[in-house]
Amino acid sequence: MEEYAFTERHMGTEVSISLITPAYEVAQSIATRAFAIIRAYEARFSRFLETSELTKLNKQKDMRVSEEFFTVLARSYELYEATGGAFNPLVQIAKHGYTGDYALIKDAEQESNASTYDTNFSSVVMDEKTRRVILQDTQALDFGGFLKGYLAHDISKLIDETYSECTGNIVNIGGDLHTRGYDEHGNPFVFALYNPVNKTEFSVPITNMSLATSGTYARSWQLRDGTTRHHILSPCDVTSTETHYVSASIIHEDGGTAEAYTKLFLVGDPHILEQTKPRDTYRYFLITHRGDVIHSQS
Repeated sequence: MEEYAFTERHMGTEVSISLITPAYEVAQSIATRAFAIIRAYEARFSRFLETSELTKLNKQKDMRVSEEFFTVLARSYELYEATGGAFNPLVQIAKHGYTGDYALIKDAEQESNASTYDTNFSSVVMDEKTRRVILQDTQALDFGGFLKGYLAHDISKLIDETYSECTGNIVNIGGDLHTRGYDEHGNPFVFALYNPVNKTEFSVPITNMSLATSGTYARSWQLRDGTTRHHILSPCDVTSTETHYVSASIIHEDGGTAEAYTKLFLVGDPHILEQTKPRDTYRYFLITHRGDVIHSQS
């Protein structure tokens, strides 16, 4: 068995898929299918594409959505409630200058829209029977990093359950990843977590779990008024750029949950997890503004 890695750019980020298979041709076939799924999700959920289902709903406000879209929306609402609103896909990062692919906006000054909008996810109408979704006047959805974690998990699971000749895989969508099985030597996959304050790394082995990392250090841009913005905003105060930590990494069996929990530690109240921890096992690695690492017990 050998490890074969494939990389393409989708969803505004680098996507890498690593596969442990007996032959390159087997791995290539699996990767081709996986990338096709990612392209289909991007076509449906991208806020940068005028033809996407997400863009159409954000404009029309009232629409019958696909089953796939409704599933993602419903799961988002569950995590909105579980995190006390810290994770909220109604936060409109575009109003703060993030209006296109980050690679295109990071080196140019951006405009900021100071208009207020509704982030009350509870006011979104979701009819499970008809899949009709109604947004309020100033609302717009953006699943952002959550979709990357959600999709990495789903694809990794699909590979594991469909291809018996593949004994291990990693699906990594812009740093949100899920792994199944083991590496070519029969060992757990090992990942490096980055400390952006002191610029060091530390290793964490992961098997059959998701890893999501979010922070203020990786994606920031300048506004025309001279201020700096990053992509982590508080749903309670969408003008705020203050966070509890510089970086939060979560290991959880579910990819969407891992990504949502990073927002809880960055801008929410992590004590809310005490209510769910007995039935909801996860690990966290938090980087403070001084560079200290705070982590849960393994």
